[in-house]
Amino acid sequence: IKFEEFQKQKDKYQGELQKLEHKSSGDNNCCTEIKKKNSAAQFLKALKHCKDDQSDRKEDNDDKKNNKIDFSEPLKTFSPTTYCKACPVYGVTCNSGGRGRRTCTNIDESKYRKGKSINGQNDTNPKEIKILVLGRKGKDNNNDKKLEEVNNACNNTGLFKDYSLQKWNCRKMKGIDQCNLTNFSENIDFDQEMQFNEFIQRWLRNFVQDYNKLKDKIKPCINKEDGIEKTCIEGCNNKCDCVEKWLDKKSTEWDEIKSLYKQYSKISDQEIAFRVKSYFREQLHFDNQATKAQEVVETPCEKQQLWGCTGKNLENIDPENCEKGDFITNLIDKLKKKATSCKDKHSDQTHQTSCDSPPLVEDEDDTLHDEIEVKAPKICPPVEEKKEQKDEEEKCDEKEEEEEKEEEKDKGDEEEGAAGGPAEPPSTPPSPRPPLPPPADEPFDSTILQTTIPFGVALALGSIAFLFLK
Repeated sequence: IKFEEFQKQKDKYQGELQKLEHKSSGDNNCCTEIKKKNSAAQFLKALKHCKDDQSDRKEDNDDKKNNKIDFSEPLKTFSPTTYCKACPVYGVTCNSGGRGRRTCTNIDESKYRKGKSINGQNDTNPKEIKILVLGRKGKDNNNDKKLEEVNNACNNTGLFKDYSLQKWNCRKMKGIDQCNLTNFSENIDFDQEMQFNEFIQRWLRNFVQDYNKLKDKIKPCINKEDGIEKTCIEGCNNKCDCVEKWLDKKSTEWDEIKSLYKQYSKISDQEIAFRVKSYFREQLHFDNQATKAQEVVETPCEKQQLWGCTGKNLENIDPENCEKGDFITNLIDKLKKKATSCKDKHSDQTHQTSCDSPPLVEDEDDTLHDEIEVKAPKICPPVEEKKEQKDEEEKCDEKEEEEEKEEEKDKGDEEEGAAGGPAEPPSTPPSPRPPLPPPADEPFDSTILQTTIPFGVALALGSIAFLFLK
């Protein structure tokens, strides 16, 4: 995504630079300096951002060399850094060097085997798990029935740009549960191998992110206004069918992952529900995506029930709360029901008149706007947000109590009304709202555009670098 943003802003920089040559006036020193930068890469290099100075000196440290930011090589700069890759399967060894430097090297399989006394801890038959990855450009998609169903349903819907399969072989090797990507491509994929626990966390993170994107894209198709479903919208039938097939594929993947998880960790379905919740709430740092995914339902109680057999859902052993078992399964089930209903509602064959034109729904992550607001990094989340997540289960109980009190109050009002006759209207009518003030007149100077647009583009490029460095 950031690579695409950079490419668009880079082209825009060139266009605005040409305008600056012909239209700029005055002796503005900033304009003079910008004119000297013939490319976006030169401009960003001149910023000398604080993380990795883009000087021409050669780095003698492999870690800095591999993670140096150089916008003249965008493919390398926008690829995953060594900091973002999965931890080595067998760990690392670190040695203290001179001048306070510390170097670490990965432990390979043979070295790990020599240092451990491991016998009979290997799986003879690895389990292959095929993961559908949105945004992955690849061609290793043959002989997969579920993917063929996704292809047939999603062609020409505009929901996916690129997608392909990752083929993972998961097994216990040298006493460690691990997964290896058999169709690894260096220019496409982040990691070739990782421990199974990290493999699960990656899958969970990618699932909720893609889930939210697709849910938002079919939101006009499944929304209700004032409790009434919207009329038929052209294209919704195919889009909802596409989302349904994607959910079927993810359901298959999740069942395979859970099966291995139970095999490796010797745990029950109920404990899986607890661990998934703890991943999102305590261990992983993308709980906001999980909160957004819960918006597939409306009430606090429904959102609590999505977590499955864990937490307060286990009180009184309510079978309704524990019917599905875990958060991922429940998310799939809720959105799939809406997608199935959506297909019937928006089918052209069920309407005598033509359907409405579809509204434009953009990706939430598509930040390629003319202006990009630069904000300070969110090092610590707001206290209110954390408190809201922590008290979610309590809110469900509070709402139930409020509903019970409201019912009792309504009953009391009915009895009082029956005994005392009809209620009198209020003595004074509510006062009307004051009219909105007219918009203030502001002077307009056409020369402002000629001098500020180049700076706006420069700020946009700088913001991309800032977001990339966060």
